[in-house]
Amino acid sequence: MATVFGLSLGNHQGVISVFKNGRSEVLANESGERETPMLVTYKDDTILVGSAAKGALYRNFQYTAIAMPSLLGTDLNENEEKKVSNITIIKKGGNICYKFEREGKPRLVPVKDTLGKVLEQLAATARSCESVSSGSIHCVLSVPIHYDTDHVSLLKQCVETHGFTVISTPPSPMLSVLPYGLDKDSYTGHVLVYDVGVNSISLTVIRLINGLMKLVGTRTINGVGGYDIDQELLSVLKDECKRYFRKDVTGGKYAVNKLLAAAESLKQSLTNQQTGPVYVESLHDGMDFQCNVTRGRFEGVCQSIFTSFLDPIQGFLNSLGLTGSNINKVILIGGTCKIPRLQQLMKDVFSSSEVYYFISTDHVVSLGAALEASYHQVTSGLSLSSTIPVTTNDLSLTFSNCVTPASVVLLGKHTPLPVCKTINTKIEVSEPGRPVIIAIKETAVLGEVCDFF
Repeated sequence: MATVFGLSLGNHQGVISVFKNGRSEVLANESGERETPMLVTYKDDTILVGSAAKGALYRNFQYTAIAMPSLLGTDLNENEEKKVSNITIIKKGGNICYKFEREGKPRLVPVKDTLGKVLEQLAATARSCESVSSGSIHCVLSVPIHYDTDHVSLLKQCVETHGFTVISTPPSPMLSVLPYGLDKDSYTGHVLVYDVGVNSISLTVIRLINGLMKLVGTRTINGVGGYDIDQELLSVLKDECKRYFRKDVTGGKYAVNKLLAAAESLKQSLTNQQTGPVYVESLHDGMDFQCNVTRGRFEGVCQSIFTSFLDPIQGFLNSLGLTGSNINKVILIGGTCKIPRLQQLMKDVFSSSEVYYFISTDHVVSLGAALEASYHQVTSGLSLSSTIPVTTNDLSLTFSNCVTPASVVLLGKHTPLPVCKTINTKIEVSEPGRPVIIAIKETAVLGEVCDFF
């Protein structure tokens, strides 16, 4: 039986996990890191990928692309351009491409090729497992729940072009439930999955009924995310530079890029300690820059950003006919959700709920994908035609010829497959000896029959 991996691709980093010895674990890449940056640098004839690109980012900022899976589905007309972070993208020949300047001439690199560079590195990480033989690597690929069918298809095609065979593509929020074991409990209630990305926030409510999952609703808010915090910390470091050098030395791109990299590192430091040291070598005229930023100052300058992260929650719940008191559990996803202040604010908003973040918010989706992968019995000769598609509607059991006809949900919409569940239900027959008709039906809305199986 071949090993199957769990693969999670964000707009900031990629994570690959494997299920072995009875549990999921995240694999470390060749740099010893468990998160591979989604960065690729194209400078002259040199290509740097992942950690190598991140390490030299401040020198190569204008030549570095963020290999964002979300860009695969960008809606542009032919030759239309759009600015994304520090890079321009353009649609050329039907492909979304990054546009660089090289020796005064434009250089176009397809987004799928850039993403492929990171995927090849993740595939190499998977092959470091002793149980992996040569050939394609089987994986469960998590996808954001707001991706449409075409976007998922493009991402899946890109992943399979670079060393993987995709067994299934479950939505990320559903997978985040698995590492916490909520799908195995006799728990019934609503779960809010709160995902803060680089430039977006996703909210998803899942209804769990004795371990069965049903999607209640989802919403994605674009234009807000962890990038806003980096920019706020960049402003703090610029102010500190003025005090340190007694003048503004951040007018050039080189200095700003160095400080931006320092701001991101500072954010990570302040998630674990009360004071974050900042040291930037040769920032101005060969002189180094150093300072310290306390967590209290960080939380103060970013308070309005944290508030903006929470603002959409109530409106989203209201649109589903729910309130905060209806949410029993909250699962946090994304590196930004490591910030203690944001965790505390979520606890304050959902004071009567359990807030889950004790599994790394960077890894929880990939670990869930690895758990899902463990359910698949995969052989080296498996073809995609023999896999089970993820249902897009509810599957229900309907009982007829009963005193009271009944319908019981077997599998909720977007439940990751394969799955093994036991359901106990009681029925009362209308006439002794008369057979009870049991039908499995697919329903787009609970109670509305769409099709028979």
